[in-house]
Amino acid sequence: MKQTFLARLLQSRRLLKSVERLVRAQEAQTALLERLVVHIVGPETPAASPDDLRVFSGVTFSRDSEQGQILDFIARFHAASGREPTEEEMLEYLEGRPV
Repeated sequence: MKQTFLARLLQSRRLLKSVERLVRAQEAQTALLERLVVHIVGPETPAASPDDLRVFSGVTFSRDSEQGQILDFIARFHAASGREPTEEEMLEYLEGRPV
């Protein structure tokens, strides 16, 4: 059965309207889920900055030479990878293992 151009156009429009309704329903569901998460977990807290994380780091050094070595390692690691090394990576470096 051949459909006329107008019939295909109307069918496409109905399909588009159905997709738009699905999108609106999905957006409404997402908003409700976000409200539910906030209700259960609490409001979102802002992410900590790298400076904040450095302040709360538990890494301590007993010798100035180790501190100098590790600060140099942190600078080189950050330049190479774009992130701060983990405590485990710093300890591996001090123990002479490859990082």
